[in-house]
Amino acid sequence: MHYQKGRQRLNGSVFRRLPGWRGTLTIVLLACAGTVQAQYTNTIVPKIITYHPGRYQLADGVWHAGQLYADGSEHLRVRNPDDKKITEYQPVEVQMFVIADDTFNVVHGVDISARRRVSSAFAQRLYHCGDFTLLDYEGSAVGAMTLVVGAEKQNLLLVQPRVGDAVRVPAARQAFEKAMLPLFGACPELAEKIKAGKVGRQHMKSILLTYSKWQQSTQPGTSN
Repeated sequence: MHYQKGRQRLNGSVFRRLPGWRGTLTIVLLACAGTVQAQYTNTIVPKIITYHPGRYQLADGVWHAGQLYADGSEHLRVRNPDDKKITEYQPVEVQMFVIADDTFNVVHGVDISARRRVSSAFAQRLYHCGDFTLLDYEGSAVGAMTLVVGAEKQNLLLVQPRVGDAVRVPAARQAFEKAMLPLFGACPELAEKIKAGKVGRQHMKSILLTYSKWQQSTQPGTSN
């Protein structure tokens, strides 16, 4: 009873003496809610790391077996099944690795955006033919840590020549022509189709196959 009367006196005496107290209280509550929401937005979510049996090829060309975990596009973690020791490799130390049915290669000189370039990274192989490999690169859109909630990921379709830097495969026609002609323009059939807009991003496997066949037909000693 004393508590109830005290609360009534508080509501009746104190807050009645503060003009606009309801609006002030509302603003305070909204500010607190905004602070809590901002804290949750930047909360770092712990990773769930699961290792899978696989194989990896180091820079010296030697293959090894182990339990693998691809930590984004920039690191490969290998766990020894015997002593559970973990070794972390960067793309410059590995040529490729295989987990289940998925093969990952190293791409070089990837232009993520106009202001960001990655010297080397891991990307999933989609198709290989002749001197070119088609890959799917997954990375952070802004270079932020992917552990942070809200950090967007982006996937880029890349072509990696046997020698040189990887090239992004654009979707827009003019950008596609500008990027692909230096790679495949030596083949008359592909040069004509690329310039005419008859082939695009969705035809990359066919482009690689056509270019490889043309290369073989132009080699010395090959009869058409």
